[in-house]
Amino acid sequence: MTGSDARSAGRQTPRTNASVALNRSVFLPNRIGLVVAGQLLAVAIAFALSLPAVLFAVVMLVPVPFLQAIVVFSGRRLWPAQEATLWLYLMTADEWRRKRGEPMPRTPSQAKAWLRRNPEGSAPDEVRAGILLAAGRLAEGGEAISRLPTESARDRLRRLDLELVLATMQGWPLDTTAADDAIRADIETPSVERDLHLAYHAALKAIDGGGDAIESLARARLAAGRLPAAYARRIWTGRLMSVIVAVAIGVWVLAAMLVGLATAGGVVWF
Repeated sequence: MTGSDARSAGRQTPRTNASVALNRSVFLPNRIGLVVAGQLLAVAIAFALSLPAVLFAVVMLVPVPFLQAIVVFSGRRLWPAQEATLWLYLMTADEWRRKRGEPMPRTPSQAKAWLRRNPEGSAPDEVRAGILLAAGRLAEGGEAISRLPTESARDRLRRLDLELVLATMQGWPLDTTAADDAIRADIETPSVERDLHLAYHAALKAIDGGGDAIESLARARLAAGRLPAAYARRIWTGRLMSVIVAVAIGVWVLAAMLVGLATAGGVVWF
Protein backbone atom coordinates (compact mmCIF):
# COMPACT_ATOMS: atom_id res chain seq x y z
CA MET A 1 0.00 0.00 0.00
CA THR A 2 1.44 3.36 -1.00
CA GLY A 3 1.05 6.53 0.99
CA SER A 4 -1.73 7.82 -1.31
CA ASP A 5 -3.49 4.44 -1.17
CA ALA A 6 -3.32 4.52 2.61
CA ARG A 7 -4.76 8.03 2.79
CA SER A 8 -7.61 6.98 0.46
CA ALA A 9 -8.29 3.95 2.62
CA GLY A 10 -8.33 6.21 5.64
CA ARG A 11 -11.60 7.70 4.42
CA GLN A 12 -13.21 4.34 5.09
CA THR A 13 -14.40 3.35 8.55
CA PRO A 14 -11.28 2.69 10.71
CA ARG A 15 -10.88 -0.82 12.05
CA THR A 16 -8.93 -2.50 14.80
CA ASN A 17 -5.16 -2.05 14.76
CA ALA A 18 -4.06 -5.33 13.15
CA SER A 19 -0.65 -5.25 14.86
CA VAL A 20 -2.22 -4.91 18.31
CA ALA A 21 -4.74 -7.65 17.50
CA LEU A 22 -1.94 -9.92 16.31
CA ASN A 23 0.05 -9.44 19.51
CA ARG A 24 -3.04 -10.22 21.59
CA SER A 25 -3.60 -13.45 19.67
CA VAL A 26 0.03 -14.60 19.88
CA PHE A 27 1.08 -13.51 23.38
CA LEU A 28 -0.52 -14.24 26.74
CA PRO A 29 -1.55 -11.23 28.87
CA ASN A 30 0.99 -9.83 31.31
CA ARG A 31 0.46 -11.57 34.64
CA ILE A 32 2.99 -9.79 36.88
CA GLY A 33 0.24 -7.96 38.77
CA LEU A 34 -1.53 -11.24 39.48
CA VAL A 35 1.76 -12.79 40.63
CA VAL A 36 2.37 -10.00 43.15
CA ALA A 37 -1.22 -10.22 44.39
CA GLY A 38 -0.95 -14.01 44.67
CA GLN A 39 2.22 -13.87 46.72
CA LEU A 40 0.81 -11.17 49.02
CA LEU A 41 -2.23 -13.38 49.55
CA ALA A 42 0.07 -16.31 50.33
CA VAL A 43 1.90 -14.21 52.95
CA ALA A 44 -1.41 -13.18 54.56
CA ILE A 45 -2.63 -16.78 54.70
CA ALA A 46 0.66 -18.06 56.12
CA PHE A 47 0.65 -15.42 58.87
CA ALA A 48 -3.04 -15.94 59.62
CA LEU A 49 -2.50 -19.68 60.07
CA SER A 50 0.74 -19.16 62.05
CA LEU A 51 2.46 -21.76 59.92
CA PRO A 52 5.80 -23.17 61.07
CA ALA A 53 8.90 -22.05 59.20
CA VAL A 54 9.12 -25.02 56.83
CA LEU A 55 5.48 -24.81 55.77
CA PHE A 56 5.76 -21.02 55.46
CA ALA A 57 8.67 -21.48 53.05
CA VAL A 58 6.69 -24.06 51.05
CA VAL A 59 3.71 -21.70 50.79
CA MET A 60 5.95 -18.88 49.55
CA LEU A 61 7.99 -20.91 47.06
CA VAL A 62 5.62 -23.50 45.61
CA PRO A 63 1.95 -22.65 44.93
CA VAL A 64 2.14 -19.38 42.96
CA PRO A 65 5.31 -20.27 40.98
CA PHE A 66 3.83 -23.70 40.21
CA LEU A 67 0.56 -22.20 38.98
CA GLN A 68 2.44 -19.71 36.84
CA ALA A 69 4.50 -22.52 35.32
CA ILE A 70 1.28 -24.37 34.47
CA VAL A 71 -0.06 -21.25 32.72
CA VAL A 72 3.17 -20.83 30.77
CA PHE A 73 3.29 -24.42 29.55
CA SER A 74 -0.43 -24.56 28.82
CA GLY A 75 0.21 -21.95 26.12
CA ARG A 76 2.95 -23.93 24.37
CA ARG A 77 0.82 -24.15 21.21
CA LEU A 78 1.63 -20.46 20.74
CA TRP A 79 5.37 -20.82 21.28
CA PRO A 80 6.35 -21.19 17.58
CA ALA A 81 4.36 -18.10 16.63
CA GLN A 82 5.78 -16.19 19.59
CA GLU A 83 9.32 -17.17 18.66
CA ALA A 84 8.84 -16.17 15.01
CA THR A 85 7.52 -12.76 16.05
CA LEU A 86 10.21 -12.18 18.68
CA TRP A 87 13.01 -13.43 16.43
CA LEU A 88 12.11 -10.76 13.88
CA TYR A 89 11.80 -8.10 16.61
CA LEU A 90 15.14 -9.02 18.21
CA MET A 91 16.94 -8.82 14.87
CA THR A 92 15.47 -5.35 14.34
CA ALA A 93 16.40 -4.26 17.87
CA ASP A 94 19.96 -5.58 17.52
CA GLU A 95 20.42 -3.79 14.19
CA TRP A 96 19.18 -0.57 15.78
CA ARG A 97 21.62 -0.93 18.66
CA ARG A 98 24.53 -1.61 16.29
CA LYS A 99 23.78 1.42 14.15
CA ARG A 100 22.62 3.85 16.82
CA GLY A 101 24.63 2.72 19.86
CA GLU A 102 21.57 2.75 22.11
CA PRO A 103 18.53 0.56 22.81
CA MET A 104 15.60 0.87 20.42
CA PRO A 105 12.64 2.71 21.99
CA ARG A 106 9.94 0.19 22.92
CA THR A 107 7.10 2.37 24.22
CA PRO A 108 5.46 5.66 23.16
CA SER A 109 7.03 7.45 26.13
CA GLN A 110 10.50 6.17 25.17
CA ALA A 111 9.88 7.24 21.56
CA LYS A 112 8.86 10.74 22.69
CA ALA A 113 11.99 10.97 24.85
CA TRP A 114 14.12 9.92 21.86
CA LEU A 115 12.56 12.63 19.71
CA ARG A 116 13.35 15.24 22.36
CA ARG A 117 16.99 14.13 22.41
CA ASN A 118 17.30 13.88 18.63
CA PRO A 119 16.04 16.93 16.71
CA GLU A 120 15.16 16.70 13.03
CA GLY A 121 18.21 16.10 10.86
CA SER A 122 20.20 14.30 13.56
CA ALA A 123 19.14 10.80 12.46
CA PRO A 124 18.36 9.08 9.15
CA ASP A 125 14.93 9.94 7.77
CA GLU A 126 13.60 6.38 7.98
CA VAL A 127 14.66 6.15 11.63
CA ARG A 128 12.88 9.37 12.54
CA ALA A 129 9.77 8.34 10.59
CA GLY A 130 9.54 5.08 12.54
CA ILE A 131 10.00 6.82 15.89
CA LEU A 132 7.33 9.39 15.03
CA LEU A 133 4.91 6.52 14.46
CA ALA A 134 5.96 4.85 17.72
CA ALA A 135 5.37 8.13 19.55
CA GLY A 136 1.85 8.33 18.15
CA ARG A 137 2.58 11.35 15.94
CA LEU A 138 1.00 9.70 12.93
CA ALA A 139 0.44 12.77 10.74
CA GLU A 140 4.10 13.79 11.06
CA GLY A 141 5.19 10.19 10.58
CA GLY A 142 3.14 9.91 7.40
CA GLU A 143 4.70 13.08 6.01
CA ALA A 144 8.19 11.81 6.87
CA ILE A 145 7.45 8.49 5.15
CA SER A 146 6.26 10.26 1.99
CA ARG A 147 9.69 11.87 1.66
CA LEU A 148 11.67 8.61 1.87
CA PRO A 149 13.53 7.44 -1.25
CA THR A 150 12.56 4.35 -3.27
CA GLU A 151 15.59 3.94 -5.55
CA SER A 152 16.91 0.60 -4.24
CA ALA A 153 15.12 -2.55 -3.11
CA ARG A 154 16.18 -1.82 0.48
CA ASP A 155 14.87 1.77 0.21
CA ARG A 156 11.53 0.56 -1.14
CA LEU A 157 11.26 -2.05 1.61
CA ARG A 158 11.93 0.49 4.37
CA ARG A 159 9.33 2.89 3.01
CA LEU A 160 6.68 0.26 2.29
CA ASP A 161 7.18 -1.34 5.69
CA LEU A 162 6.68 2.00 7.42
CA GLU A 163 3.58 2.64 5.30
CA LEU A 164 2.27 -0.73 6.43
CA VAL A 165 2.92 0.19 10.08
CA LEU A 166 1.05 3.46 9.55
CA ALA A 167 -1.86 1.59 7.96
CA THR A 168 -2.13 -0.81 10.91
CA MET A 169 -1.99 2.06 13.42
CA GLN A 170 -4.72 3.93 11.56
CA GLY A 171 -6.88 0.82 11.28
CA TRP A 172 -6.84 1.00 7.49
CA PRO A 173 -7.36 -2.05 5.24
CA LEU A 174 -4.05 -3.81 4.68
CA ASP A 175 -2.42 -4.68 1.38
CA THR A 176 1.02 -6.20 1.86
CA THR A 177 1.61 -7.11 -1.80
CA ALA A 178 4.07 -4.32 -2.58
CA ALA A 179 5.92 -4.75 0.73
CA ASP A 180 6.16 -8.52 0.19
CA ASP A 181 7.57 -7.99 -3.31
CA ALA A 182 10.13 -5.58 -1.87
CA ILE A 183 11.15 -8.15 0.76
CA ARG A 184 11.70 -10.82 -1.91
CA ALA A 185 13.71 -8.37 -4.05
CA ASP A 186 16.00 -7.35 -1.17
CA ILE A 187 18.73 -9.96 -1.62
CA GLU A 188 20.94 -8.22 0.97
CA THR A 189 18.66 -9.42 3.77
CA PRO A 190 19.35 -12.96 5.14
CA SER A 191 16.82 -15.54 4.00
CA VAL A 192 15.67 -16.29 7.55
CA GLU A 193 14.80 -12.64 8.13
CA ARG A 194 13.02 -12.43 4.76
CA ASP A 195 10.92 -15.52 5.50
CA LEU A 196 9.99 -14.34 8.99
CA HIS A 197 9.13 -10.92 7.62
CA LEU A 198 6.85 -12.43 4.97
CA ALA A 199 5.20 -14.65 7.58
CA TYR A 200 4.57 -11.65 9.81
CA HIS A 201 2.87 -9.83 6.94
CA ALA A 202 0.77 -12.93 6.22
CA ALA A 203 -0.24 -13.02 9.88
CA LEU A 204 -1.21 -9.33 9.79
CA LYS A 205 -3.37 -9.95 6.72
CA ALA A 206 -4.97 -12.99 8.36
CA ILE A 207 -5.83 -11.16 11.57
CA ASP A 208 -7.05 -8.14 9.60
CA GLY A 209 -9.42 -10.44 7.70
CA GLY A 210 -10.65 -12.18 10.83
CA GLY A 211 -8.62 -15.34 10.22
CA ASP A 212 -6.00 -17.36 12.12
CA ALA A 213 -2.65 -15.57 12.36
CA ILE A 214 -0.86 -18.39 14.14
CA GLU A 215 -0.39 -20.80 11.22
CA SER A 216 1.86 -18.69 8.99
CA LEU A 217 4.09 -17.71 11.91
CA ALA A 218 4.35 -21.29 13.16
CA ARG A 219 5.31 -22.54 9.69
CA ALA A 220 7.97 -19.85 9.34
CA ARG A 221 9.38 -20.68 12.77
CA LEU A 222 9.66 -24.36 11.86
CA ALA A 223 11.40 -23.55 8.58
CA ALA A 224 13.81 -21.08 10.22
CA GLY A 225 15.59 -23.79 12.21
CA ARG A 226 17.40 -23.34 15.49
CA LEU A 227 17.05 -20.06 17.35
CA PRO A 228 20.31 -18.19 17.97
CA ALA A 229 21.37 -18.97 21.55
CA ALA A 230 21.21 -15.34 22.68
CA TYR A 231 17.67 -14.98 21.33
CA ALA A 232 16.58 -18.27 22.90
CA ARG A 233 17.79 -17.09 26.32
CA ARG A 234 15.98 -13.79 26.03
CA ILE A 235 12.75 -15.39 24.84
CA TRP A 236 12.77 -18.01 27.60
CA THR A 237 13.53 -15.36 30.22
CA GLY A 238 10.51 -13.38 29.07
CA ARG A 239 8.35 -16.48 28.87
CA LEU A 240 9.21 -17.50 32.44
CA MET A 241 9.21 -13.98 33.88
CA SER A 242 6.04 -14.53 35.93
CA VAL A 243 7.58 -17.65 37.48
CA ILE A 244 10.86 -15.84 38.17
CA VAL A 245 9.04 -12.90 39.80
CA ALA A 246 6.95 -15.25 41.95
CA VAL A 247 10.05 -17.06 43.21
CA ALA A 248 11.90 -13.77 43.76
CA ILE A 249 9.06 -12.40 45.89
CA GLY A 250 8.96 -15.60 47.92
CA VAL A 251 12.71 -15.49 48.51
CA TRP A 252 12.53 -11.80 49.45
CA VAL A 253 9.81 -12.46 52.04
CA LEU A 254 11.73 -15.36 53.54
CA ALA A 255 14.98 -13.36 53.61
CA ALA A 256 13.21 -10.46 55.34
CA MET A 257 11.88 -12.83 57.99
CA LEU A 258 15.27 -14.47 58.55
CA VAL A 259 17.02 -11.11 58.91
CA GLY A 260 14.30 -9.98 61.30
CA LEU A 261 14.66 -13.06 63.44
CA ALA A 262 18.45 -12.82 63.37
CA THR A 263 18.36 -9.24 64.64
CA ALA A 264 15.61 -10.09 67.16
CA GLY A 265 13.74 -7.04 66.05
CA GLY A 266 10.98 -8.60 64.04
CA VAL A 267 10.64 -8.82 60.27
CA VAL A 268 12.83 -6.45 58.25
CA TRP A 269 11.28 -5.53 54.86
CA PHE A 270 14.32 -3.56 53.63
